[in-house]
Amino acid sequence: MEWNGDKFQEAIGTALKHGNLAAAREYVGQVQSALNRGGKGPFSPGATPSAPGTPPHKSTGALARSFSAHQHHNGFSAMVSTTSKYAILHEFGGTILPKGRYLVFPVTIDGRRHLRAHGGSVRNAMGDPAVYVKKNRLGGLLVFRKVGKRKVRSVLLYVMKSVVIMPPRPYIVPTLKAKTAEMAGAYTRAFRKNLVMGVLK
Repeated sequence: MEWNGDKFQEAIGTALKHGNLAAAREYVGQVQSALNRGGKGPFSPGATPSAPGTPPHKSTGALARSFSAHQHHNGFSAMVSTTSKYAILHEFGGTILPKGRYLVFPVTIDGRRHLRAHGGSVRNAMGDPAVYVKKNRLGGLLVFRKVGKRKVRSVLLYVMKSVVIMPPRPYIVPTLKAKTAEMAGAYTRAFRKNLVMGVLK
């Protein structure tokens, strides 16, 4: 085989780009795996909240789907991004304040369905004539809806809070630290494959 330095240099560059992107995609996959855990329960999807200090349990899967990997600038680096507004809030924790008097959260499947049925608008959902608010023993406000015709029953939809303090549930940094070997493996495999293909083409 005749040596071609320019061809080899081009193949190295291509292999580096593919390796970087493969490592970034591996990281995204590992983050998504960490977020797709959580048992089912009466509040699922969403199940029960994860313990503070552990990755958030899966609810709708939107947080996991929000992560993606991209080639950056000239392709010799790759980046991972998220479109979720609350991705960092879960990672580091924080305080959520309402724009009005209360924050209203759907806490059951029925609550999520009810909110979707009203276009995702809490104001519209709360305007449902079958909805009513009740205080619990701790003084919190719960939102129920009366359902049924012959046998009327109340279904829990939402919880109302004046402030919500979110404890950290890190998953971004811990995944990066714990899955370095998997990312390196993805990089190596992609680099070797594309280097060989570039040299032999």
